Amino acid sequence: MPTEAHPHRFLFVLVTLLCALGLAPAAAAKDRASDADQATEPGVEERWYLVELAGSPAGWMWGRRDTDDAGTITTDTEMLLRVRRGAITLEVGVETQSVETAAGDPISMTSTQDFGGSSTTSVYEFQGDTVRVTTTQGGQVINREVPRPEGEWLMPAAAERAARAAAAGGEDRFTVTTLDPAAGLSPITTLRAEPTPAKIEITDADGASTVEGTRWTVTSTALPGIKSTETLDAEGEMLASSTNLGGFDLVMTLSDRATALGESNSAEAPEMMVSTFVRATGIADGKIDRPRMLKHATYRVSVADGDLPPLPTAAGQTVEVIGDRAARVSVSARTQAASKPQVATDADRGSSSMINLDDPELRRMHLRATAGLTEDASLLARAEAIRRFVHRVIARKDLGVGFGSASETARSRRGDCTEHAVLLAALLRLDGTPARIASGLIYADAFAGAREIFGYHMWTRALVEIDGVPTWIDLDATLRGTRFDAAHIALDESPLADDGLTTTYARIATALGRLAIEVESLDHD
Repeated sequence: MPTEAHPHRFLFVLVTLLCALGLAPAAAAKDRASDADQATEPGVEERWYLVELAGSPAGWMWGRRDTDDAGTITTDTEMLLRVRRGAITLEVGVETQSVETAAGDPISMTSTQDFGGSSTTSVYEFQGDTVRVTTTQGGQVINREVPRPEGEWLMPAAAERAARAAAAGGEDRFTVTTLDPAAGLSPITTLRAEPTPAKIEITDADGASTVEGTRWTVTSTALPGIKSTETLDAEGEMLASSTNLGGFDLVMTLSDRATALGESNSAEAPEMMVSTFVRATGIADGKIDRPRMLKHATYRVSVADGDLPPLPTAAGQTVEVIGDRAARVSVSARTQAASKPQVATDADRGSSSMINLDDPELRRMHLRATAGLTEDASLLARAEAIRRFVHRVIARKDLGVGFGSASETARSRRGDCTEHAVLLAALLRLDGTPARIASGLIYADAFAGAREIFGYHMWTRALVEIDGVPTWIDLDATLRGTRFDAAHIALDESPLADDGLTTTYARIATALGRLAIEVESLDHD
């Protein structure tokens, strides 16, 4: 991939999916040393799991449930993942806590996510019909009050009790709807079905042993299109789980602290970027000539098995569905008005933890980005000027950042495609232009030792007027000389609101390792 284009972070996708599965990540292992000694105390349940990704040890998960004298139940879950992006190894961690009464009434939830040094903490305090949400990221604190989630749902401990009761009652198909701190205030419904007897080999300090349990097929509304298996023991505790994330299997197996930490720290972290690249067919050697000058292209995008995730028709992209497993995607980089006025949502204009419009540093940066523009400059001209500014202001272009917010990037001036996309969206919104993020693929002549490939990528979309018609356009701030080219394929788009991101990442993850791209036509004029 050319130096001015940067691949999208599979790490963030992966960890968000883990959070949605209720398998949240972790702080440093040494912090758990004293906790492990308390596992036998009355009212305390604790378990460790070894996490393997693509067949290699990649981290660990720790879970603990504590019931105090008043019956208040505190559930903590943590996970640490180590993966490589080319030559760079990153640690990705998430820590969650939920507090509820003995009857299952919600008290609070907390989620801390650390992606390669970029940390976000969200605290949810339940206050009757409302929830007070405090999000801290990059030194910025955002407070808001939102309605309590509608419908019937359970807190984590109550949800686990319900699941155990259903399984113990002999049900062979049941659903549980719950809140997960890592997924925010969007209730998640999980279906367990098709129970079958299973044997799991457990390795701990005492050696290997075989444990009998029941294996369930698990699907979740948070992860549409993704199936997991979960093996439970006679008491309903998880012995193992396996989730296919596109072309990768994530396996978690019951262990002990020493084994989980030792295995994950001694092994080389699995590589999770280069292995997701896609080499196109339909053209000689998979090579697209002058990709940054490409004005229009048509691709046939398909998967060999399962269903192709729905692809967005927006901005310069149109999609023709060809059965369940393929679609014809046409991408145009030409500037032209939409056939009818297009619209934006409130989320495309507002603040979130990733895009804090009240941040004074972002406001100062917006003034610098627009300083040279005249009052009569069109929205399109303003958007392009801001795109070029973002390309310049992120001076250190590398893969070492996790998933930086606009506030963090405004201060660090460092990152790859995600940081460029998010910062551009923030500055556009401050300029009064609705903006959202597109996630998908970009063609590159060479990147990370691979040649002529499509790599996962992120860019920005803005709603501007063209010939008086509100029209969504694509803007890629990683590109130096052009705002966009037709060597991009969008798989999803998102306003980066605090809730609802999981579905976006699920769609991307289900495509990883499964997509095939055939080039049908290319036009540079």
